[in-house]
Formats: sequence, C-alpha cells, structure tokens
Amino acid sequence: MKLHQSSARLLVVFFVFLSGVTSVRGQTSSDATGRVVYVLAGQSNMAELWTLTGTTCGQTATLPSNLTFWEPTFTPTLHAVTTVPAATTPVRTLGEQLALAHAPRQVDILMVAQSGSSLLRRNAPFTSGSGSWINEAVPTDITAWAHFGGYVASTLNLNAADELHIVWGQGESDCINGQTTTVAEYSFWSQFVFAVFAAYTNKLTYDVHLVTVGALYDPNWSNGVVNNIRDAFFEMPSNVIVFPGFLPTIRTAAHHYDLDRRTDGVHLTHCASVELADRIADGILQPLQLPRGTGTTSVSSTDIKIATNVNLVTVPLGQASNKFFEVTVGGTTLSPSDFEISASGSSLTIHVPTGGVTPTNFTVRHVAGPGIGLDWATMPTFTDTVLFAPLEPFHLP
Repeated sequence: MKLHQSSARLLVVFFVFLSGVTSVRGQTSSDATGRVVYVLAGQSNMAELWTLTGTTCGQTATLPSNLTFWEPTFTPTLHAVTTVPAATTPVRTLGEQLALAHAPRQVDILMVAQSGSSLLRRNAPFTSGSGSWINEAVPTDITAWAHFGGYVASTLNLNAADELHIVWGQGESDCINGQTTTVAEYSFWSQFVFAVFAAYTNKLTYDVHLVTVGALYDPNWSNGVVNNIRDAFFEMPSNVIVFPGFLPTIRTAAHHYDLDRRTDGVHLTHCASVELADRIADGILQPLQLPRGTGTTSVSSTDIKIATNVNLVTVPLGQASNKFFEVTVGGTTLSPSDFEISASGSSLTIHVPTGGVTPTNFTVRHVAGPGIGLDWATMPTFTDTVLFAPLEPFHLP
C-alpha cells in the first residue's frame, strides 16, 4: 500500500499521539453547520452493506441532495472518490435515513471495510490475504488497514465544523478456532484503531458506533472465543480508553445475531443486511433506546431479576426463546429446559424452578457462543417498546 507524500504530516500527528503528548494540533469542535462524516469500517458484513443487491428489499428512492457516498481509489493516488451505490444496496437505506435526520447538513459516508480482515495482525493468517486493522507489535506499520482507512478519510478534509463518526462492525476473524483473542486486547486495539482514524483526520472528538458480532453457524467458530468479542463490544461504551489528546464517545449501534444468514452460516442475506442497515441508523440516531441489560436488581433462590435501560414488550414465562441465553448456577451450565425468562417493564426475570440461586453463584449471558446447531433468526426474542429492537447481547456479572 502506497500512501501519498502528503500523509507525512498526518503520520507525524499520529506519532505525537503515540508518544503520550496530552494535546494534538488539529480540529477540536463541531457545530450544526458542518458535515457529518460516517466512516464504515470492519469486515464482510459491513463491506457488504455497500455491495449486496436484490429485488425484494432495500430503498429505490432518489438520493437526498445532502448525501454523498465515497470509496477509496488509487487513481492517480490514494484518495476518496464519490460514487453512487446501487439503489437496493443496504447502505442506501442507511444513508437516506441519516441524511433525512441530519438535514440540511451534508452527510458523507465513506466505506473502508475489508472482507475477511482481522483486528490483530497475529490473527490475519487465519484469513489469508485479508490483512489486519492493526499490527499490534508495530502499531505504526502503515500496511495495516487502520492507516489505509484513516488516510483515505483524511482526504475528505474534515474541518472544525465537521463531525467524525466511525461505524465499526468486525470481530469474526478474531474468534476463529485456534485464536486466543482476549476481551481486554480486542477492546484496547479496537479503540486504538478508532484513535488512528481520528489522528489522520485531525479530529480530537469523535463518535464510535459499534455493530456487534452476530451468529456464526460454522464449526470453525466453535472454540468459545466469540464470547470474548461480544463481551468487548458490550463493555467498550462503559470502558472508553481516552488516549492522550482525544475525546471519544462509544456507543452500541446494532447487532445481527437474530438475522438470516446465507448458506455459509456467517454472512447476511440481502434482506437481512438491509435490516441491519436500518438498525444501524436507528442505533446512531436513538442510541439510548436500544435495549440493554444493565445489572441485577434482585436475586431469590429461584429468580434472577435483571434491569434493562428501557421498557420491554411484556412477555410471559415460556413465550420467548431462552436459547439465546446461557445461565450457570454454582458453576453448572443449565440446560434451556431448566429455566424460563419473562419480560415486564424495564426488567427481565430468569426463573429457575429447581432453585439453588444465590446472589454470588450465577452468571447470565445473552447471546452465547456462535449459535451452531441453532437458528436464532426463527426464535422469538425480547424487544423494546419503541424501536422494537431485539435485546442487545450482554453478560452478568
């Protein structure tokens, strides 16, 4: 990958950031008159928002006048160039909703996601030729996708009035059998990648919108590390790493564990990808409405009551699938036949008829493992009462 000579100045900014200096020269504010720039990054289910087409789903409207799509080109040198994705591509659904919400401000959407890419360089050999977002041994290695994407974003020439938003959907290539990615290192290096984007674009404040890893119905993802990736996504909004000079805001935007897969069991169908795009838009524009588990409120010998941040559609015991959940009591993983779950108001109740639950001997995980042998897309789940968005993945304690 060859970077244009003018990238040297931005690399210097990045090196200053790495050195721990507490301030970086660049743009420091935004207002309601500037552009709203969204950079879509990650791997295949993000990249395919740009490319999947079909005849039954997706938008076909005329592009809003305040919306522009961008993609990388190497002609004559590396930079972002305008393009118009096909009318039924999922990104049109995303773009049109964002443009409508931000009007009359200009909305720019840049796609730099790379199919098959891992976050960590050590995991790249598992998806030969797809590369990684960072070389964790040499973070300044400009062959990593973070530097490529950051540089391309810099050619959009963001100024003080503009906002930088990073939409991140990645992780499948960091939890394949044989990989050992931990929660801490996925969280740290993802946030490092976000800061690289900010450094290249000279934006000290920026927003990150997380698209959590979904179902992986393939034996290549049977080692349980997928839980580490989901846990990192769940924990990042409340464990933001503030690198010197930067002020990020990180929020969950969407997930796709309950959406249809193609026959490979990993990639979304066209209609499911359109639904994901719609969810991402909702999550960006109404982030506080996304339903999440926030903590345990009470525990009895048979019931674990979990608070949620918003009201859920009322569901009696036995009416929603518990196969999204993994519950352990006293170190033993319960069979789905051994517990039931209900929703009412802003809480979930996990009912264990056989009892034995204490405040310190249980764990609850919502969306556990890759889902191999299940078809989560056919199972009823818990949703909020406004967006009717399915409950976000979470774990307790």
